[in-house]
Amino acid sequence: NCQRVFVIECKDLAIARTPHELKAELDYVFKGSTKEKSTVEKHQLRMTWVQDNLASILHAFDVAHTGHWKVEPLLVFDEAIFSSHIYLSPIRVLSYRQLVEEVVPTWDKKKEWSFL
Repeated sequence: NCQRVFVIECKDLAIARTPHELKAELDYVFKGSTKEKSTVEKHQLRMTWVQDNLASILHAFDVAHTGHWKVEPLLVFDEAIFSSHIYLSPIRVLSYRQLVEEVVPTWDKKKEWSFL
């Protein structure tokens, strides 16, 4: 039985409508630049930090560190972004609606978490 910790980055972006806006979205979210890391790169660093510090994080929330734990990163946008269909992301990209309809129902609602 695998327990999961979701590391979720939430973004509110204006929807890209023109080729220029789409390129800017691709760069910001997926590619980055020589001056700044992309949203994906920054979130991968956060995920690595959570993996490296999982025992401490679980302890801080008074959750037992027993069994197998998986850290799952997600990028969640207020609306579906077109660029996620043309760029293969190492992190799952969802709209808020997809999060609510596809991911939240998989959570174990029988557990009571003292920190929620």
